Amino acid sequence: MTDEKASSTLSTLSTLSTTSSSSARSASSAKHSSAVVSLWHRPTLLAAVVVLALLVRITSHDGLVDLFPVSDQKSNSHRSSLASWALQTPSLSTPLSSWSRVSEGVWRLQHDIDPYATNAVHHPPLLLLAFQPLLALSSSQLPSILAFALLDVFVAFVLGSIYALVYSSERYAPPLDHVPSLYRKLASQLPFLIFCCYLLHPWIFGSNLARSTTVVQTACWLSALWLALRGGREILAGMCLGLACYVDLFPLYLLPALALMGNGRKTILSCLITLAVLISASLFLFGSSWVRACYFVVATMDGELRPNTGLVW
Repeated sequence: MTDEKASSTLSTLSTLSTTSSSSARSASSAKHSSAVVSLWHRPTLLAAVVVLALLVRITSHDGLVDLFPVSDQKSNSHRSSLASWALQTPSLSTPLSSWSRVSEGVWRLQHDIDPYATNAVHHPPLLLLAFQPLLALSSSQLPSILAFALLDVFVAFVLGSIYALVYSSERYAPPLDHVPSLYRKLASQLPFLIFCCYLLHPWIFGSNLARSTTVVQTACWLSALWLALRGGREILAGMCLGLACYVDLFPLYLLPALALMGNGRKTILSCLITLAVLISASLFLFGSSWVRACYFVVATMDGELRPNTGLVW
């Protein structure tokens, strides 16, 4: 009897300890989650950073010198030279991401000319159609400048949200029991700091000044990662990754990682189906000349070793 009482007492104590530890973990996780996610409930700070980033991006383009005039001619010439420098810097704008190549491709589409006849355009045809309204709205560059600036804001928000999701999850979050309060306070501010650092980073600003189309691909695959981390959104994550792979095939390497975050079968199928639909629609509408110009140009570099003025000039 004594042994039975002792064993029952031990089992009861172990059950109580397990319950208390699990409740402590859940409380710690809840406290951790609220500390991180609550930062996104500060709309004033976020709005101030967004407005500052948009103003810096919009007023720095040479195409808006007449829209935002400055009395000092040196300031106008400096603004024009800054945008020209960004457009001519290979590390900011390459033939694969150049906005001038997009303008060339859209102009050829509008005049019933094959955009891929001279290897001057390396963007998929449906992407050119998506950019066409930005160039057709007006002769001003404001629509395209504003669109790229808003894409930067979206990417910054997704980056901060990804950190908040990872840090507040029970799977990835470190225990808070023995963490210094300074580190805990800094960790709770990191989503906002990531948001600010991306939007106000000089290199990101230069890429936006050049209107590099890599931000489109970045927004797509980051959205796929964000949706996969949130759980239960495998189909949407796969569709976003399929969009990124249509712009460039390199994000396809992320598919195994995204498949491990949830229902891998749904993610893989939705990604491949989305990519197949986009490629099939492009082949049906524009033929097959764009495939070599978009997906195999890195290996061949046809036409990129000599100057090509295009037709827009």
